[in-house]
Amino acid sequence: MSASPNRLQFLDALRGIAVLLVIFAHAAHSRFPIVQVIDANYFQTGQAGVSLFFLISGYIIPKSLNASPSLKVFWVHRFFRLYPAYWVCLFLVILLASAQLFRIQEPLGTVGMAANFTMLQGFVGIKNAVNVFWSLKFEMAFYFLMTAFAVTGMLKRPFLIFMLYSAGTIALALGMRLVLHKYFAYGVFNLELMLLGWVLAEWHAKRLAGKYAVISVIVGLGTTLIAAYTAFAGRTEELTVGTLSFVPMANAWLLSTVFFVATLLTTQQVRWPRVLAWMGTVSYSAYLLHPLVLELSIHFLPPTAPTVVLEFAASFAAAWVCFRFIETPCIAYGKKVAPRAQIAPTVRA
Repeated sequence: MSASPNRLQFLDALRGIAVLLVIFAHAAHSRFPIVQVIDANYFQTGQAGVSLFFLISGYIIPKSLNASPSLKVFWVHRFFRLYPAYWVCLFLVILLASAQLFRIQEPLGTVGMAANFTMLQGFVGIKNAVNVFWSLKFEMAFYFLMTAFAVTGMLKRPFLIFMLYSAGTIALALGMRLVLHKYFAYGVFNLELMLLGWVLAEWHAKRLAGKYAVISVIVGLGTTLIAAYTAFAGRTEELTVGTLSFVPMANAWLLSTVFFVATLLTTQQVRWPRVLAWMGTVSYSAYLLHPLVLELSIHFLPPTAPTVVLEFAASFAAAWVCFRFIETPCIAYGKKVAPRAQIAPTVRA
């Protein structure tokens, strides 16, 4: 299914907003006390950005899978889309760490660093070399999940799958909090966001009735509140940015979902700024590389407001270089080496 320019612009603009939220959270948190207060008490800016990324992945990945002539083609494309830029980031981490210009939060050793190169370290309990890598575990989990649905012929049942997953999430959340007296393992909720994005994509493409989309949004928002309460109520665990507490996390999840839905409803009416769409185009590299830029800034620049502006500029400059010279040729090579078959055009995933 081909995508209109407006739809491509909408997707890239959402990515741009998501990565801006993440970079802002990391760059401004240590510089501006007001941002620290907001992140800790009202709204987790970085979590909202990552939640938007999860919703976008849910919207896009099933489309890419359906447009691929085989699972092999899908996975070849995914590999060349994700791994080259990720490996560049890891090589830069090793280089900067050896020069004592980047601090890996926990010593990894050779085995730990090697595991990071697989992008599967989160599944085997090995720490991430860069803090933002945590979200990639859930992206990979969603790819595996969608592959399983493709093999079992379930790709045409997004609403049913979402409802069943929501019920399971609620049961697990309530069981952990009320029966086991433990905080809910909220990573499970990240897949809930992706599955909601999938349902909304089907509605947006007019393959799913509007009533099912409305039901899904209501159930999704309800699940959000239950997940946030069982995971964070009474909890004030410090993070790199902000705290794990109920109000800021719930607001981040809720508002990112509401904003995503509102954007879908106004796709044809809103003309997004080109610069925002461009930021979305390079958002993957920006997401990976901005922690390195921020770490270098700590060593060489004063902690001032102009420095934050420079950090944004440098992050997107580095992202453009990586996108232009790593991502773009590797994506093209992936299409070249994938099994020869006519591939339906789709949105850029």
